[in-house]
Amino acid sequence: MKKHEIARSVLCRLNDAGEPALAFRREVIKRISEFDDFSVVGITIVIRHRDSWLRFRSVNVKDSFTRIHLERERERKDRQGGIRRKRSSKQEAAKKRAAIKDSLYKLFGETDPYKRGKAT
Repeated sequence: MKKHEIARSVLCRLNDAGEPALAFRREVIKRISEFDDFSVVGITIVIRHRDSWLRFRSVNVKDSFTRIHLERERERKDRQGGIRRKRSSKQEAAKKRAAIKDSLYKLFGETDPYKRGKAT
């Protein structure tokens, strides 16, 4: 039995297993795509299958770039969320200060000292 037949049968079984086997399927594909040692196979096999292997390899690289892009996007959204929270807390504090300032200024207009003292 050849290695590619073993890999194909394992991947077929993992595909049939469905969603629960997704992590295992990705790990097998990652290990297959990272294979670089062709010293144990004949040169004719390498030449014959080199193009398909390189295409497979480029798909994995594209997938890596997609993961990196998604991670950067998630970090950017997290950072923006933190900035929004800080901004909203500053705005709320400013509103509270403005309300206190308004109530203080209203006390200056009050002529009854008893009401003015109770309001403070």
